[in-house]
Amino acid sequence: MAKQISKSPISQADLAKFVDENDDFGFEIGVFKRIRQLGIPATHGGSYIDRLTHKSRQFDIRCHVDIFPGVKISMAVECKNLYESFPLLISRMPRVDEERQLQWITSRGFHGNVNHLGASLAKPAQYYLESQWVGKATTQVGKALGNGEFVSNDHEVFDKWAQALASANDLIRPANAGEMDRQTGYLLAVLPVLVVPDKTLWAADYSDDGSLVAGSPAEITEAELYVGEKYKLTESAFYTVSNLHVFTTTGFFSFLEKMLNDHSFKLRLRG
Repeated sequence: MAKQISKSPISQADLAKFVDENDDFGFEIGVFKRIRQLGIPATHGGSYIDRLTHKSRQFDIRCHVDIFPGVKISMAVECKNLYESFPLLISRMPRVDEERQLQWITSRGFHGNVNHLGASLAKPAQYYLESQWVGKATTQVGKALGNGEFVSNDHEVFDKWAQALASANDLIRPANAGEMDRQTGYLLAVLPVLVVPDKTLWAADYSDDGSLVAGSPAEITEAELYVGEKYKLTESAFYTVSNLHVFTTTGFFSFLEKMLNDHSFKLRLRG
């Protein structure tokens, strides 16, 4: 049942307290500012049409990194300001081959006004290692006031990572519209990303037989969640996003720094 709303007017002090305790927007702005400080082209707070609902929605952040000339990673980034008292727990298992794909949109350039697009073959990527942990379920965990019983749900986080997947579709469409390099062609990979504050991301790792591994659950800074989402690229080609990337703030900026400066890391991404 929805909470009943008091008829008492909301004061400036009430709003200040709300912003201080529930500042999703401030967290989002902080992430955006740091992306721009790295010199990475980024856009904040634009709108797009959801491919499933056909309704207008607003994205948090989009950013783009050229890891090599003509090779670009575009990211649909959503931010969620979680708290240490109600962190995100990702349940993971060892990854199998079909969960390791990092597919690339390919272009041989333009002939007239026609962009000859396709998608690379779906095959295991070097970046997603076999038997590395991959997420299969998410939930937030906390304790109830008073009796201390565990409380869990994934509604708010699910909405956020679903938005990242929806926003990713819109990043694929500009390739169709010919907004990439019209002269030399390109390779483009699109990654949906969820960023949460430090100390709010945990993992419970399970072996293939379903038993919890020693030392788990443990606090982490990054994880991948298998989604296997397929997007229509052209009338005859589809592009698959196999994994949603989940980072803490520290984990995300470490990922970006390596994408900018670590040659061996770039080679792993390129595969």
